[in-house]
Formats: sequence, C-alpha cells, structure tokens
Amino acid sequence: TIVFTCDQEKYSGKTNSVLIDHESRIEDVLTELYDLKILSVFVEGGQQLHNSFISSGCWDEARVFRGDVKFEKGVPAPHIEQDPAETLYFKDSELNIFYNTMPIG
Repeated sequence: TIVFTCDQEKYSGKTNSVLIDHESRIEDVLTELYDLKILSVFVEGGQQLHNSFISSGCWDEARVFRGDVKFEKGVPAPHIEQDPAETLYFKDSELNIFYNTMPIG
C-alpha cells in the first residue's frame, strides 16, 4: 500500500507514504506511480478526490455501489456524466460499472 498524503506523520511506520502538498495534481501522482512501476490503482477517498480524477479524465473504470438506504446528512457522492456500461444487482443493492469515455485533459 502506498499512501499519498499531506500529513506524513499520520502514516509514519504504518505504510509506504509519499508526501505531497495541497497543490499536487492528479497527473503528478500518477507519474510518481508510473515511475514506481505501479500500473493499477484503487482510489479511496471522498468526493473532492474522486471528482479530481473524474474531471481530469485520469480514470479507466469506476464501480459505484448503490443501496436502498437514504442518508439525510453527509457529502453527496461524485456524479459521473454518463450511463453505466453495466449494472449488476445484489440482494438490496446494485453495482454500476462505468468506463471512461472522455479523453484526458
């Protein structure tokens, strides 16, 4: 696991971490991963981080789980401006799979 963070002390000794600043661009992070020979990335974060990847076009696939529980508070999920390529249904939820159709930039 590699964590890109602005607070390296938070992850010290727990994982490999790369110190970045708030001005770092998605492309800079991806270049660093490429230099480390990492070609597949799982992005875990909030709305702002996910929107950064979506708006930059630097993503290949997104998997969005939806359930039937409504949350009254919280941060809205990022929105992908296209229909899912595939939808899988589970007991009380669905998985929407999106593939990037937007060129980078």
